[in-house]
Amino acid sequence: MAMFLVVSVRRCNLLVVVSLLMVACVGCGSGPWKLDVDVACESLETSLKAWKAGETPVVLEQKSPKIIVGDVDWKAGKKLLEFKIRDSDSNEGTNLRKFVELTLQSESGQPIRVDAAYLISTRPVITVFRQETE
Repeated sequence: MAMFLVVSVRRCNLLVVVSLLMVACVGCGSGPWKLDVDVACESLETSLKAWKAGETPVVLEQKSPKIIVGDVDWKAGKKLLEFKIRDSDSNEGTNLRKFVELTLQSESGQPIRVDAAYLISTRPVITVFRQETE
């Protein structure tokens, strides 16, 4: 009986040590990056102002802080005439989705209104990517 009790105590102690190590290790990993909403909003506005001014997305990658932009119309060379960032947004914890009304110049020179959604992340780097909207 005494031998059984010693083994049970050792197993219990081992279980406690392993459990504590597991709990400690959970805090060691780099979890999801927390979104900085102010930086996300400023980055979207900075990106759209740069596009409207005729800059390329590469210019934003060379500035500090670096902003990586993904927008097919911008990369295709379309001209942004105007933009309006709407008040509605969706905070997904690590990303912010903002809705923007874009006015692009068509090949014939006519303005075209486009509703766009941008997904912005602030960590580990600032990214602004346009999403397809339904």
